Amino acid sequence: MSTGRPMSTGRLGVVPLLLPPRRVERLLREVAGMPVVDRAVRALAVPGVVDRVLVLVGEDAAPRAKAVCRSGPGVSVDLLVADRFDDAVVRLPECLGAPAPGSGPERRAAGQAADPIMLLLDPAQLVTPVALLTAVAAVASAPGGGVVLPVRPVTDTLKQVDAEGIVLSTVPREAHLEVLTPLALPLRLLRAAAPGLVAWDLPELLRRLLTAGTPVRTVPAGADVLLAEGEDGLDVTLAALGAEAADLG
Repeated sequence: MSTGRPMSTGRLGVVPLLLPPRRVERLLREVAGMPVVDRAVRALAVPGVVDRVLVLVGEDAAPRAKAVCRSGPGVSVDLLVADRFDDAVVRLPECLGAPAPGSGPERRAAGQAADPIMLLLDPAQLVTPVALLTAVAAVASAPGGGVVLPVRPVTDTLKQVDAEGIVLSTVPREAHLEVLTPLALPLRLLRAAAPGLVAWDLPELLRRLLTAGTPVRTVPAGADVLLAEGEDGLDVTLAALGAEAADLG
């Protein structure tokens, strides 16, 4: 993996494949001749949106994950092998060639982003339109800082349950939004929120950022974003994608 390469957009795409082994296995599975996680990698590797894509992956899954590291025109794709999500985040500056905290101005003068924007795309988000990715990147790079993420209205029925999982009531869905990815934020905010996280956990990351008073901006997303949530949801979506590919073939 090369280091010290200047960034032109100041943005890095990240696909966090640091997840429980069973889920990683599903995301590395081929459907219609393409590993599932490759969909996220290809969605992020857009020239002018990010300069580079890193796939965060554990050592056991790294050999198979190499299959998704397919660099495109103007955007390289590499692996960052780590045991834990927080460890991978700590190592991001050295992989980027970005100035580490407390580094002197001589490194900033080399054309490296002092606080690059991270675009983290959930590997289970199987379809991410380029227009959405571009919109999130633009808002994240605008003055104001903070966190940017796409949201859309909730269409499913929501239920309130107690600690034992017993349904108490139906919750008005109009008061809620579905949170999607990419999650965009400066590297310093990601580093501050990541300690203690063994695996990629979007809800917990957002909880920590909000608890810290970090401003959050949203970008509207449409029904064309396809997300497979949970183990059952992922299996159902993979089956649907496989059936679709068979019909096309």
